[in-house]
Amino acid sequence: MRLASVTLASTTSLDFVDSIEVSMSHGTASASGSESSGEEGVDGGTGRACRQAGLAMRVADYQRIESSIAGPTIDLIMANPDLNMFDCMKEEPTKFDVKLTPRPCSAPANDAPLILGTCIGAETHASYP
Repeated sequence: MRLASVTLASTTSLDFVDSIEVSMSHGTASASGSESSGEEGVDGGTGRACRQAGLAMRVADYQRIESSIAGPTIDLIMANPDLNMFDCMKEEPTKFDVKLTPRPCSAPANDAPLILGTCIGAETHASYP
């Protein structure tokens, strides 16, 4: 199973969003935003944190480019498109954390319901005699 895409959608413009980070963890991970080399924090998407309790692994993110206009949907960039999600999620509950940073002084005028959507694909290989 591979995470094919992650999107953030709303009924209003998401122009107020500056950055988004989606991470996954087991147990009591702290999504501190720091790159990790084994200590508690967020793994840069390499898969080292996939099965380690107390360590979060970044799976997708978005960073606003100065001239970009988001509209009602933002497509996030996958940290590791080849990561086998089944290996990461089997045998233990998995927690997904979403960290959204708004642009300074740009809060939406009305409530902006947010929907984080994911597309997960499966792949298999078969050998025939």
